[in-house]
Amino acid sequence: MFRSTRRHVFSATKENNIFFTNLSNLQLYHCTEDEPDATPESDAPAETTTPTPPPVAAVPAIAAASTPPPTTANPSASIEDVPIRAVDILAIIVSQKLKKQLSEIPLSKSIKDLSNGKSTLQNQIMGDLQGEFSSAPDKGEELPLEELGAALGSGHSGNLGKYSTGLVLRAIGGKMPGSFNISSVKAHLSKTWGLGPQHADAVLLVATTMEHAKRLGSETEGKAWLDAAAQVYAAFLSLLAVAVAPLEAD
Repeated sequence: MFRSTRRHVFSATKENNIFFTNLSNLQLYHCTEDEPDATPESDAPAETTTPTPPPVAAVPAIAAASTPPPTTANPSASIEDVPIRAVDILAIIVSQKLKKQLSEIPLSKSIKDLSNGKSTLQNQIMGDLQGEFSSAPDKGEELPLEELGAALGSGHSGNLGKYSTGLVLRAIGGKMPGSFNISSVKAHLSKTWGLGPQHADAVLLVATTMEHAKRLGSETEGKAWLDAAAQVYAAFLSLLAVAVAPLEAD
C-alpha cells in the first residue's frame, strides 16, 4: 500500500509491472505483482529517485527555434532612377483620358482604336499631347502607341511635361490630405519603394489614372493610394521582382 495520497497516472507493461508517476514532484514508484519474495507492502519503503526539476528553461528555447522573430520586408534599397520614356507618359495620358486601367492600354493599338473611332476624344488626346511634348506628328492618332511614342520621344527631356505635371499637381492638391504635400509624397515613395525623383513622378502620373472621387481623409489612406499606384507602375515596367503590399504608416 502506498502512503502517497496524491493523484497519479499509470501505465501497465507486458510483464504486468505497474509504474506510478507522481505528477507534482515527478517521483517514480515501482512494484511488481505476483513476486513470491517481495517485501510486504507495509514494511517496504517506497523506492524513490532523486527529484528532477521540470525543464522550464528549455521551453522558451524550443519556442524561439520553431518560431523565428518576424522581420520587416524592405521592398528595395534603391532602384536606379532613369528618365521617364515618352511612350510611358503617352500610355498613361491615354489611360487617364479614356478612364481605363493602364493594363488596358496595349502599345500595339492606336489612339483611334482605343477611343473606338470617336473623333472628338481623339482630338482632345492629341491636343493634350501637344501640350506635353514639343510636337506631335500629323495623324498621330492613327499610329500604334509604340510608334507614336518613339516620334514624341525626339527631344524629350525625360521629365514630366507641362500637361502631365498639371495632372499630378491637381490630383495631389485635390485628393490628398492638406498636410500630405508633394514633398511628403515623394519622401514616402523614396523610403518605401526606393524610387528616385523621376520614377516617383511617373508613379504620381499613374496615380491620376486611379484617382479617388473624394479627398482622402488621412495620410494612411494617401499612402495606400500611392502604394497601389507604385505596384501598377512596377508591373507596367517590371521594375520589381515582387509586388509589395502597402506597408504600415511611417
